Amino acid sequence: MRIKELKAAERCDHPPSHWMEWEKRYAAHNAYGSDVCDAVGLLQNRLMDSRPSLALGAAVVVLLSLLFSAGVVLVCGVEIVRRFLGCVSWLFFLNL
Repeated sequence: MRIKELKAAERCDHPPSHWMEWEKRYAAHNAYGSDVCDAVGLLQNRLMDSRPSLALGAAVVVLLSLLFSAGVVLVCGVEIVRRFLGCVSWLFFLNL
């Protein structure tokens, strides 16, 4: 569904009704494509001007933060399941 909306916006059709007013104005001026190109160009220039070790270090920091966050979510999920199963087994024990 989102792809159809994007294609309609590229064809300069009317934006979807659920868009906010500022989104409609932004899409009407066709500024999205030029803004994306400018942002990617700026990012590319910054990365080309930086040292490879700096870019690699930033990538490692992002990767480690994602792994840490996933680990925290996993540990919390296991704790929730463990507590739920403990309550269920306690209720089952009371019914005997």
